[in-house]
Amino acid sequence: MSMVQVDIDAGKSIERINRILTDVRGGARAAAWGALKRAGGAAKTQAGRYATEEYALSKSTFMKHVTVNSKLDTFKGASGSREIASMSISFAGHVIPLLSFDVSVSKKTGMVSARAMRSGRKEKLLHAFLGRSGDGKRVVLYERTSPQRYPLKELYGPSAAHMLRNERVVEKMSGTIREEFEKRSEAEIWRILNGWGGRQ
Repeated sequence: MSMVQVDIDAGKSIERINRILTDVRGGARAAAWGALKRAGGAAKTQAGRYATEEYALSKSTFMKHVTVNSKLDTFKGASGSREIASMSISFAGHVIPLLSFDVSVSKKTGMVSARAMRSGRKEKLLHAFLGRSGDGKRVVLYERTSPQRYPLKELYGPSAAHMLRNERVVEKMSGTIREEFEKRSEAEIWRILNGWGGRQ
């Protein structure tokens, strides 16, 4: 499994949360966590769109292969309460079968061609062929690793996390996370001040 982490640059929103909720025990963390979870959910949804703009697979396939984890780092403020120091959201996932990307098989010759990037050209895979998985439940793209019939290996494309390391995807993701966090943080502050979270 591979992972990519997006650090959230939302300095003004974090400062506002720390300042307004400094006297509410657990308030800053509760407000930031609530906003961060919403941002993570929105980011995962947008990640599918951003990644599939660059890579030749469906959004639904991407979404099945990615998990999202949020992280808050805190410090003890002057009032003794925990304040937010930094935040990040990480995306993790295993490699995705190459057959989930743009693959074609010639009806005439059986030659397999594939591409992972939408901007790329299909490449011929000279030793690849379609077969059944060991349990017979799915079609698999295999490649022979020697002149003999066996052993075989299944071919894979990049992982969901690897796709999110793409520079253009990371830039769009960071913007989405920051905007969603800033939008949600104000609602979370008022939620805490109205007694719906945090500990007095």
